[in-house]
Amino acid sequence: MAYFAGGSPSSFKPWLALPIEDYFKYDIFLTLPGYYLSWIGAACSVYLLSRMLNGRGEFDHVLAIIGFGVGIATWSSLLHDLTDAFLSFIGVIDMKEYERLLNEPTFWRGLLWSLYTLYFFWFITLFTIGIKTAQGFRLFKSILLAFSD
Repeated sequence: MAYFAGGSPSSFKPWLALPIEDYFKYDIFLTLPGYYLSWIGAACSVYLLSRMLNGRGEFDHVLAIIGFGVGIATWSSLLHDLTDAFLSFIGVIDMKEYERLLNEPTFWRGLLWSLYTLYFFWFITLFTIGIKTAQGFRLFKSILLAFSD
């Protein structure tokens, strides 16, 4: 939706040599493989570190924990991203102006950072609970592994 609303990054240059005005067009196709590889990589890291610390869980348990944690945590950022993309798509807000406002000290930037803080909190909380349950670790060790992602 952000692409169809005319959005493009306003404060950074993409690390891939993509035309800035088509960034969200390519993002549609690059997001899914990026999420998939991140999910597998995070699960591998937690699993291998857990095995080094004598964890008893299996890889598929860790994979499910990371997937569930990411899925739930993403709802807090989705609240912002989906709302602004939809409102710009139907013409209620101008996406480029809104992206500019997100890079200045405004209410919208504060809201965005609040939602991303909630996003981070959900990650750490759900990963910690899942790792503690699956690996049989105490709380401190589970928190350390949750932060290793």
